[in-house]
Order: sequence, then structure tokens, then C-alpha cells
Amino acid sequence: MLSRREVLRNGLALSAMSALPAGEAFSALHLRLAAGIVDANLPAAARMAERFRRESAALHVFAGDPGRLWMSVIEPALRRRPEAIAGFTGAATLFCFQYLAQGYGLGLAARAAGPAALDRLDVAEPDLLDLRDPRLADADTVVTWILAPKRG
Repeated sequence: MLSRREVLRNGLALSAMSALPAGEAFSALHLRLAAGIVDANLPAAARMAERFRRESAALHVFAGDPGRLWMSVIEPALRRRPEAIAGFTGAATLFCFQYLAQGYGLGLAARAAGPAALDRLDVAEPDLLDLRDPRLADADTVVTWILAPKRG
């Protein structure tokens, strides 16, 4: 059960988060990131891997199909304890992870797409990511994201 103070603090943090650099945004949400997930094929993957290494309990780097990572690492961890995860992937990977994570009580808390992906996170809409969104020009658009346990 959240106190009124926690609800207000989290609400203020979420509303201010879009103005923060991505690394600071994780801290502003007061989230403990259980894992950072990085697609090694993306430009700046090494930079994001280093950022996630500092911000999360575990770092998972994949190249190509993230299905094995989801099935062997992420899903079993969520089954034990649903915790926030962050990623630097293509939009299609985020769409799949977001859809699958719903079953464990996680929702999209924040994201950034396109050229701003390394610098800004925007508070996300609660609905599934819409791959027709013009900011997600194609399924390979780079997206920085956070999936977090839904509250309330």
C-alpha cells in the first residue's frame, strides 16, 4: 500500500522526468532496476551498456533475436519477483517485451525514441507501444525504455 506522500513524490518525479538525462531519470523514478538489456547491434550500444551497468543489478547484452534472453533469463526472474527492467533496443523488441511483461504486472514507465534516445526519456502512455507512432519510423528505431511494476 502506497502512502499519499509516496504517490505524490512518484507523481512529481514522473512529471519532471522528461527533462532529465536518461541516467538521472532512473534515479528520479526511485526504481531499483533489476536488469538492463542492450542490443549489441545498435549504435552506441557500448555506451548504454556502461550506463546500465551502473544503474542496474544485472546487464544483459544480446545480438539479434532477444527471444532466448527473454525465455532463459528475464521471464524466470520476473516469475520470482517482478522488478523494473530497462532497455536500449529496437522498437519491435520493446513491443514484444512490453506485451510479455504485462503478465507479470509490469508496464511501460518511460521511453525515448529516435535521435533523443540516449538523452531523454518521456513518461510513457500506459497502453502498449504503437509501432505506427511516427516517432517510431520503423521496427528498428532505437528506443530507450523502462518497464516497471504497475502501482495501484
